[in-house]
Amino acid sequence: MYEIGDDLLVFSGGKHSPLIGGKRQNHLLRRWIFIKNVDELCHKCGHCQAICDNLAIGLPQINPLALEKKSNHQKHHGDIVKDIIKNRRSIRKYKDRKISEDEIKSLIETVRYAPSASNAHQVSWMVYSDDEKIKKIAELTVEWMKDQLRQKSDLISGRYVHVFNKHIKDWEQGKDIVLRNAPHFILVHGPDSGIMRQIDGVIALDYFEFAAISAGFGTCWAGLFSHAMQEKYGSSD
Repeated sequence: MYEIGDDLLVFSGGKHSPLIGGKRQNHLLRRWIFIKNVDELCHKCGHCQAICDNLAIGLPQINPLALEKKSNHQKHHGDIVKDIIKNRRSIRKYKDRKISEDEIKSLIETVRYAPSASNAHQVSWMVYSDDEKIKKIAELTVEWMKDQLRQKSDLISGRYVHVFNKHIKDWEQGKDIVLRNAPHFILVHGPDSGIMRQIDGVIALDYFEFAAISAGFGTCWAGLFSHAMQEKYGSSD
């Protein structure tokens, strides 16, 4: 077992842990190897503990009994994952009903297992279910498109001039071409201290998309909104 602190503990065999309840069990240490000063080498991500079936590696701050058990049916699951990936589609037309709060929480709970830089898991979620707030988000995006056209921004040269003009016209005719009248809108963000917060957020949303598909829900990335956030509000989070 690794004990992150002054020493690194590596178990040389067997299934017993020298750390029980966070306390070192001296009578078990005769089978352990100590490596000094490893703080700078270890990210404390817990990956080593998660994949070790024999509990030979671990961190004091992670309870091994709380870890998700590794599946013994990975070969069978592989075909299911392939089908989900191959059949993924961006859904731009939604039923006029809300997903329950419990269902959304369940999806986010699953996505907690998505990888993140140094396993920090600093992604936070904002879920909008109020129709007026979702419409306001779409409206802000349309206003950004209008600003880009007025300023003759280099970002929308070529075909995007036509695309933006069409989207604005559709909006003025009552068509939501930004969020497609989706019943929910989900935004992820990370703290200023995040090592790779933007990438962590993209990974989390990608995992959410596949979790939603497996539960029978359709999703679509709001690309125009993302551009508007970055350009109009100076945010890349």
